[in-house]
Amino acid sequence: MPYRILPLLILLCSLGLTGCARWAVDREIVWAQMGTPARIVDERPVRVLVPDGEGGFLPGTARLQGMVALDEPTLEYYRRLSQGDR
Repeated sequence: MPYRILPLLILLCSLGLTGCARWAVDREIVWAQMGTPARIVDERPVRVLVPDGEGGFLPGTARLQGMVALDEPTLEYYRRLSQGDR
């Protein structure tokens, strides 16, 4: 009897390792045109880098729900606009 359980156990473990398990996390990726702001609705914590005030960055985690995201070229464009350079 134990020799019949081992192949079944190996099969179940292999399905879990390949991502065929029901509890796998799915994320939908939507591409937007550059310059398009996005509102973050995901409640999961994410890893972030925060400016340390001395020109470097500190690693941390944050919940970004409700914040707005911009791509970096658009952010630099807005910074130049606010400084008066066009």
